[in-house]
Order: sequence, then C-alpha cells, then structure tokens
Amino acid sequence: MSGRIRVCCTGIAAFCAVLAAAGCGNAPDGETAKRIHAMLLEERWSEALPLAKRYVNAHPEDPSGHLLLGQAYLYAPPPHHTVAVGEFQVALGLERTAHDVGELRAVMDQDTFLLTAYEETAYAHIGWITKARALGVPVSFVVPRLHDAMGAVEQGLAIDASAVLLLQLKERIAYYLDRYDNPERRKRPRGVGNAA
Repeated sequence: MSGRIRVCCTGIAAFCAVLAAAGCGNAPDGETAKRIHAMLLEERWSEALPLAKRYVNAHPEDPSGHLLLGQAYLYAPPPHHTVAVGEFQVALGLERTAHDVGELRAVMDQDTFLLTAYEETAYAHIGWITKARALGVPVSFVVPRLHDAMGAVEQGLAIDASAVLLLQLKERIAYYLDRYDNPERRKRPRGVGNAA
C-alpha cells in the first residue's frame, strides 16, 4: 500500500472513531437523541447544536434528528430561521414517508412530534419576519412568509384544534396578514380607519 493511500485510510479510520465516540455510529442512537432533546428542554441550545448536527450527519433518515437540529438552529444565538424551517420540513417529510417519529418515539408520540414541528415552523417564520421588518425588508417579501407561517399553524390545528399556542399564533398571524396583505388597508393613510 502506498504511503498516500495509507495516510488516507488512517484518516478515514480516525474520523469514524471520532464519530463513534461522539455517539454517532451507524445505527440511530436513541440515547443521543434523548440527550439532545433534554439539552434543548434545559435551554442549552448552543451546546445541543453541534451534537444535533453530528447526529443528523450520521442519521439523515431520522426525523427526530432533523426536528432537534431545527430547534437548536432556531433557539441558539444567533437564530438561523431559514435553516430551522428547512430542518422542520425535512423532519415532517421523513415522518410522512416512514410514519415514524424516529428515535424520539420514547419521549413523544406522533401527534406531539407533528404539533411541535408545525409550531416551531411557524415560530421560525415569525422570527424571520420580525428580523426582516427590523432591517427594513419590504412588506412584499414578508407576506409570503406570513402565508407559510399560517399554513404551518393550520396543519397543526388539523391535528389538534384546541392547541393553545397554535391558536395564539393563528390570531397573531391573521392580524399581520390583514395589516400587510390587505390592499384596502394599505391604501389608507395612517390614522384613517386603522390603528397600526
């Protein structure tokens, strides 16, 4: 074996050993997913983020890993709203295909998983909207994100019509849709028939 190939093989073996030591072997590790979940519940988002990334890299087929990574991206400073939305969408797509929530099945049932994914998707959209408006992004760019947030809320409410957080989000999003997506309201000058 040539020296170059030997170095490459040694490097690959060392990389695999690091992944295995980090709890990211080939088979999904329910304990690692539960540990990340616990870290997120304890608001240790920055600590959970690298572990969730490694977990998803090792287990890209596990919906729960993408849900956890999305939550870490959403809440670890600085928040990455768009990346979080993408992870939630992957989690939902994988769950739809497998009809299984993955390694978090020990701590949450399917409805809880779906409700969490839809709530977090809506929060991520709202976070992006808030940041965009603070930066002066035109309303025309914000409105599609409001519709996306409302879509996530409505999908969650289809699972549990009494979910309090989703009902609150729906009311808040509806207010902003009326404010930004209502052509009649936008034509009126401030103070004439609108409080905002």
